[in-house]
This record gives sequence, structure tokens and C-alpha cells, in this order.
Amino acid sequence: MGKSIDRVQIFDTPAAVERKLGQPTAIAYGDFAGFIYEYNDGRPAGLEVLFLELAEPLQDRAIQITASAPYRGTSKEGVGIGTPKAVARMVLGTPAMPRCPVDWDRFGVRTIYGDIYPFRPSAIVVNYGGDNRIESIRIIWLGEE
Repeated sequence: MGKSIDRVQIFDTPAAVERKLGQPTAIAYGDFAGFIYEYNDGRPAGLEVLFLELAEPLQDRAIQITASAPYRGTSKEGVGIGTPKAVARMVLGTPAMPRCPVDWDRFGVRTIYGDIYPFRPSAIVVNYGGDNRIESIRIIWLGEE
């Protein structure tokens, strides 16, 4: 648990992600040192992969993988988008942190909040909507190599 979403893992290269998911629907650039592969069609619809453009060994490596609607995949335990909070916490346990410990501001990315479950060097971040069902699931790099 906490290693991949749809086989995409933290530190994957853009080429590795494309081999696993195909070409992204779009590539987004913003006010941060990196880019995001967006998948809006087909099986991986609802997935985004954030890459940072840093010096080696992290240059062009995935540091965040996000699943949100309409993504339909689930973990082997059955946790996915739309899972009730009570069920997710029964499977995942009590969250370990209220916010990501990484200083994301240094990369121009806003700090991440949510139920955080560390599986070093990454973590699962679960966000819930107003109906207490999972709205998004992320695997994030915790800033450690």
C-alpha cells in the first residue's frame, strides 16, 4: 500500500508513465518548477502525475500522483474514489498527520492537507468531500530520497 496508483510510482520518469498509461491528454505548466501529465480519457481518466524539474537525481521524476473522479480504480482493499470515510479509515487506520511535512512552497506548489498515511519515502493523502466520501487520493513524495 502507498506505492502506486495504476502502476505509476513516485520517482517514475515521464517515459515510464507513458509506457504504463499511454500519452497524457494534456500537459499542464504553472507557477512551479515542473509540469503535470493529465489523463482525461479512457481507463486512466481522472489521473494526474506531477513532475518536478529539479537537478539529478530527481530531475523529471514523479513526486505526486493524484486520482479523482472519474477515476474508477481501487486498491486491493477496495478503497477508491467515492468510498465512505468510515470504510477508508477502517482499512487505512487513523491518519498520521494533518498536513504534508514537505515545504512545498520551495517548489511553488501549495501545501497539501488531508488524511496522511506515511509509507516512506512516500505517503497516501486522502481528501473527502462534503458527503464524507473520498474525493481524491494522492501518493506524494515526502521530501526524502
